[in-house]
Formats: sequence, C-alpha cells, structure tokens
Amino acid sequence: MMKRLVTLGLVAGLSVLTSMTAFASTWEVQQDGSYKVYDSKRNLDSDSGYYSVSYYRWEQQEDGTWKMHRTSDWWQSDCSHMQHIGIDPKDSCPGELKHSEEYLQGSKVVKDKWYFFDENGIMVADKWLSATERYTNSWFERKPDKYSAGIWTYYDPSGAKVFDVEVDGRRIDKDGIWRDPSIIPLRSDGIVDLSRLDAEGIDHFSVEIENNYSLDEILERLRNLPEYIGESTNEYGTLEMKFTEPTLNTFAEVLISMNSPEWREWKEMNRL
Repeated sequence: MMKRLVTLGLVAGLSVLTSMTAFASTWEVQQDGSYKVYDSKRNLDSDSGYYSVSYYRWEQQEDGTWKMHRTSDWWQSDCSHMQHIGIDPKDSCPGELKHSEEYLQGSKVVKDKWYFFDENGIMVADKWLSATERYTNSWFERKPDKYSAGIWTYYDPSGAKVFDVEVDGRRIDKDGIWRDPSIIPLRSDGIVDLSRLDAEGIDHFSVEIENNYSLDEILERLRNLPEYIGESTNEYGTLEMKFTEPTLNTFAEVLISMNSPEWREWKEMNRL
C-alpha cells in the first residue's frame, strides 16, 4: 500500500507543478531605456529591508552585438518562507540583503520576448539554434540527447524567438519549435511517431506521448522494446512492468498510476 501511495503522491506532485501558472513580473521601463523588475508578487519597499528587484540594461558591443546586463538585489532570509507568511520577514527572521551583477546567458525572457545569450553573454540574432546548443548553455534545461539535434528554434534579426510562422521553408509551431523529420520520427500531423521511437525517444517525448496516445497504445509499444523484461500484477491488482532502462521503469509506473481508479478519483476530487 505504501508504494501505491508514494507513486500516487509523485503523480499528484507532478500534476500540481505542471498546472502552476508562473507569476507574470511587471517590467517597468526606466528613463534610460532599462527595465526594473520586481521578482515576486509581494514586495515590500526598500525601507522594510525585504525586497527583490532586478534592473536589466542592453549594452551594445564594439562589433555591433548586444549583451543584457542584470543587477539584482534581494533579501535572503535564514528561515523558510512558510515561517513568515503575512509578516515582514525583516521582523520575523534574520537575513541579509544580497547583491549581484551579471550578463545573461542561455534562454531568458526579457519583458515579453524570449532571447538566447551564448556563453559569452552575446545575444543570438537572425540564427537557428538546435536544442543541443540551447541545452548545453542553459543549466535548467535537460541534458542533450540524440533527439536534441533535431529540435530547432529561430531568433529573428532583433534577437527575439519567433512563434507560429514559416522561416526558410520550415514551419515553426506555436511553441517556437521546428522538428527535423530526418532525426525525429513524425506522423503526418506532426506528432512524434510512437511506433518508431526507441527507449531514448520515449523518455525525451514522454509528455507528448501521454497526451496523444492511449494507454493501450503506449503499453503495446513498451512491450516491444528491446529493454522490456516482463510484467506482473501486484497484490493490489496493479500492473507492474520492468525494463533494463531505469527511466522506462519510472515512465511506466507513473503512466499506469495516472490511469488507475485511485488517480481518477483524486483528480476528480481536486478537479485537475
């Protein structure tokens, strides 16, 4: 029973995380053209000793390229957020004001547009970038795999990432992605072709697979993978599948749990 509860908790946690809406920061344009951004919903003024604010400034280089410089000041408390909800953290727990200055690197949102800055902080412009290049330069994105080379984004001459347009004969989707069919197996409707994906591909495109294929279709493909060992039914009547590849074990366990009566009941109670 404990294992089922842990799995259900994992699934619930993943669902909550994916359903959370990111806070939309307010970008205040300053007289010099820079931006002032408060980094949380509730910011006390500087007199309180607790605030989080950043200033962004474009800087053109001698060769005509651009960098984005960021200066940040934030209050770092020594206690958890839960301990001072509704209370000025300056009065409820110790801490100190932190300061940092840096040039942006990797994929970043500036005001209402996405940009990409290389390892030297230079903004990419009028250029295609593969996911391999983006992942390598962005600490928060996934580790590159063989499919990353087939996922491309385009940044226009202003440096902004483009969406839902055609560039150089390639159709970019609403997420700003063009996928190379010579690397990524695709159906005629543009969805990844589950029947032609290997274990690495199933791991890479797991969310898309879950959203576009039925449980039976996914289980059938999993059973035909070279990594498939076998399956059994546990004491609670739940299917358990085993693979030589650990990521497939996790994928199958979460997938089956998300289609269990317990999960559907929990989902209905929480209206997810």
